[in-house]
Amino acid sequence: MSDTISSCISCGAPMSTKFCPSCGEKKISDSDFSLAHLLEQGIDVFTHLDSKLFKSARALVFKPGLLTAEFVRGVRKPYMKPFQVFFLCNILFFFFLGGYDVFYIPAKWFFIESQYGSSIRQLAEQTAAQKNLDINALAQLYDAKVVNSSKLFVITLVPAIALFSWPFGGKQHPQYGKHVIFALYFLSFMMLVMVLYAKILIWLPFRIPPIWFNIPFLSGLVLYVRFAFNRFPDRGGLIAWLGAVSVVAGLVVSTIPYRWLISWLTLHSI
Repeated sequence: MSDTISSCISCGAPMSTKFCPSCGEKKISDSDFSLAHLLEQGIDVFTHLDSKLFKSARALVFKPGLLTAEFVRGVRKPYMKPFQVFFLCNILFFFFLGGYDVFYIPAKWFFIESQYGSSIRQLAEQTAAQKNLDINALAQLYDAKVVNSSKLFVITLVPAIALFSWPFGGKQHPQYGKHVIFALYFLSFMMLVMVLYAKILIWLPFRIPPIWFNIPFLSGLVLYVRFAFNRFPDRGGLIAWLGAVSVVAGLVVSTIPYRWLISWLTLHSI
């Protein structure tokens, strides 16, 4: 290690060690460009990411609430960041279940007014008239775009869901931002489980009614959040059960206007 004082290439602060004491930038040497060093960096990045990915996935699925509790405590090195987990699960969900109308209204519902009222159908008819398109042609354009639209804006469900866990934070966790983190992990878990659940249903040799899927799925989410509340926000008993029901109900309630909004945005973008 050299005692020669030089300036940091990034922030200009004086540095006499290998790393800048101000911003952490590393002093470059010829050995940094050797093939052995480059291979070492590649292996380190892969193994580091793999370790974090495995630990985060295991905690997300088998230890409800742990990732939120650890993040709030400041333990962040061993795990992927909340938004990293969310976007990874989001990608997996839409890659494997992009055709499932969970976060959007497919064009076929435009012709069943009882599902969402007449507003979406009226908007579709107005858009078709403005664009001089047949309603069936508009439906094809809509279906091609709505999946991508629902991917782009699904992050907006997170602060809405957080509103339903926030009242149960108590005096220990009154900060709304902590519940946003909780909602990120909860929605990540939901998308991941839906992928696994849907694949199991596909493998079954018989079809089951949707209600047979929805009831155990939502019940499972309530149970997951109930156990998550033991770690964050560290609540138990009746309060934890009420909080679990509130969060899952918040997911269902938030999804309804979200689906309508995605339809509105998609139709206006055609």
